[in-house]
Amino acid sequence: MEGLSESLLDSPYRERGWTIRQVVHHVPDSHLQGYLRFELALTEDARTYLHPEMGKFSLETTLQLYAWHGKHHLGHVKLVAEAE
Repeated sequence: MEGLSESLLDSPYRERGWTIRQVVHHVPDSHLQGYLRFELALTEDARTYLHPEMGKFSLETTLQLYAWHGKHHLGHVKLVAEAE
């Protein structure tokens, strides 16, 4: 987030949305939790990933979901940065 001002980091990407600072903290936190659940799935016979809100997924779908998730939130950061 180098080069982003404090006021920009505290700007929401949409009305009543998270601030960029919150998004930047959310992504690694979410992905770390996802990594731990993915690792657990690899040790189980079922080989399915259990997302706490969205249910069961194949490991392939899970990887696609987290790849999309990071890009999705990066888009939020870019929206605010480009609007400045």
